Amino acid sequence: MSDSVYYAFALGAAACWAVGPFIAYGASRKLGAFAFNHLRMLSLAFIAGIVILGRDQLTSHVTFALPWGDILLLGLSGVIGIFIGDTCLFAALRRLGPRRNAIIFSAHAPMTFLLALAVFGETPSFYEFFGVGLVFVGVILAIFYGQSRTGKPLSYYETTIGGLTIAVVFGLFAALGQAVGALIAHPVMQAGADPIDAAGLRIGAAAFCYLILGFFPLAVTRAQASITRDDVVRTVSSGILGMGLGTTFLLIGLRASNAGVAATLMSLSPVLILPLLWIISRQPPTLFSWVGAACAAIGSALLFG
Repeated sequence: MSDSVYYAFALGAAACWAVGPFIAYGASRKLGAFAFNHLRMLSLAFIAGIVILGRDQLTSHVTFALPWGDILLLGLSGVIGIFIGDTCLFAALRRLGPRRNAIIFSAHAPMTFLLALAVFGETPSFYEFFGVGLVFVGVILAIFYGQSRTGKPLSYYETTIGGLTIAVVFGLFAALGQAVGALIAHPVMQAGADPIDAAGLRIGAAAFCYLILGFFPLAVTRAQASITRDDVVRTVSSGILGMGLGTTFLLIGLRASNAGVAATLMSLSPVLILPLLWIISRQPPTLFSWVGAACAAIGSALLFG
């Protein structure tokens, strides 16, 4: 395939990550972060199992043919990056809405960059430091701006539940979980681990944690409302779109000869959310919303590229 096709897949990944939060927002806001992600991860683990078994039946691939050390690392990556990280991510989503949540979550790029400096001793470039600064500016603008000139939220998707501080903390912990989980999986993937196997192990480890914790009678683990068929459809659809198609498109897009262009396109989800928000709410986002999203996208692109 030509690079233009790979770039289309990279843009498709960003589109999946932009649309997914709108599908998930209502269900996560209604059920609570833990109950929502509990249902989401168990359904994804079931779907991943079917995909892996089907792949093995059609090919001669041997699933999970990895050293135990690598399996444990990928499992730990799933616990930190998905079980902890995604729970915090959807806790932030239900409190902040899709736009601000996406921009704050983009802080995982500079977090990964800074952790890589500390762990692997990588030498940063000027562009990387500039990218860190741009993401930081985008996050600040997302936190403090996003209302109309009257001071009211632009739409249902811009309202804040509870205190803004705790919502931002959840968003930053989600970004940190993503960064740490990625760094733990990095050496395993660099050694040539199969992406489908790695994804299955990470999802399985997270689903196991949700399953075990769900047996304890804790208030935080219970759904905050009765689960309807619409909640199930939205929850499962958001998982398939974001973690299923989005991650698959990501892996295909990274096959492009110019990884920097692919990374730039994948970083556009905070920007793509804005026209979707405009269409849904019928109100144009503020200038600072566009500036913040652009800063986060460009900064992430510089770091990933």
